Amino acid sequence: MTNYYTDHQKMNLSAPILSPLYADLTTFKETLVMTGEFDPFRLQDEAFVQKIGLVGGKVKYIRYGGLAHAFLNYVGQIPAVEDSLNECVAFLN
Repeated sequence: MTNYYTDHQKMNLSAPILSPLYADLTTFKETLVMTGEFDPFRLQDEAFVQKIGLVGGKVKYIRYGGLAHAFLNYVGQIPAVEDSLNECVAFLN
């Protein structure tokens, strides 16, 4: 997946802008993480969620069963996507 997203370019893969796991996690005071069950980044998402919790951040994690990466592309087609949008709105309010 790294080569897909970086187009084989040389870059610092531990830069926080590319991998939030390397960021100062104390800056994530309230965080919502949503992922699909079959997202290839799901394990990284779950590690990120755990680390935020370990530094005292408030984090809500939702894993949508049966969905893959970029599931927001299916607005109006999959009910769980509608739910994810509602969760985002509720979190931001």
